[in-house]
Amino acid sequence: GVAVASAGVVDPAAGAIVSATGTMPGWGGTPLGAMLAEATGLNVRVLNDVHAHGLGEATLGAGRPYRSVLSIAVGTGIGGAFVEDGRVAFGARGIAGHVGHVGHRLGEGFACPCGRDGHIEPVASGTGVVRLYRSRGGSPDVNDGAELRRLADRGDAEARRAFSDAGAALGEVLGSLANCLDPEAIVLSGSLSGVGEYWWAPLRAGYRRQAMDPVRGVPLVRGTLGGDAPLLGALAYAAEFQEEECTR
Repeated sequence: GVAVASAGVVDPAAGAIVSATGTMPGWGGTPLGAMLAEATGLNVRVLNDVHAHGLGEATLGAGRPYRSVLSIAVGTGIGGAFVEDGRVAFGARGIAGHVGHVGHRLGEGFACPCGRDGHIEPVASGTGVVRLYRSRGGSPDVNDGAELRRLADRGDAEARRAFSDAGAALGEVLGSLANCLDPEAIVLSGSLSGVGEYWWAPLRAGYRRQAMDPVRGVPLVRGTLGGDAPLLGALAYAAEFQEEECTR
């Protein structure tokens, strides 16, 4: 068979791309699963890339010891997946896990790729933290998160402040989500998870500020699968259907 992890909101039953942001013009509406099935003659399973990432980490990575995992990918954007007993919670329309589109006061005044204002992604993703830094008078020559991280690693105060504030805000969002979902663990991966304690420490503190007492002790752990996580998650998703078909 064919297992696919794709950007965009995916209808997992049909394998079609329901919608996508302006980052991928024209991708929404693509019948990806049907196209690949016709081209290959094989069974095809399509999963949203962040859902696949979360499933990979939950079943084969850092979340493996836990029954329920909230997986958060913090890179160019911010996405997530809630995985319980090896199954992703998709929601009624396939958009569950859009963590980057949770509101936070730090995001007020910053336009989100979804067209709204005040979401966490425009200030706490890899591109968002750069935007936050530059909005405060930081060097306009800094164009990506890797450059900003190099500045922060060298001790630049404004670069560190941007990472610290972004981490704290994301931590508060995660604390609120833990209050709603009650995961056994939260796994963070993506480029920002490799940033130092000037991001992690404020994130943990922000989490504790918002998390209710029963979930304050939920471990916040770094993912272990790196860029392989979505591929392994898509494979696990396809294998689940194969196993079901074999047991009928």
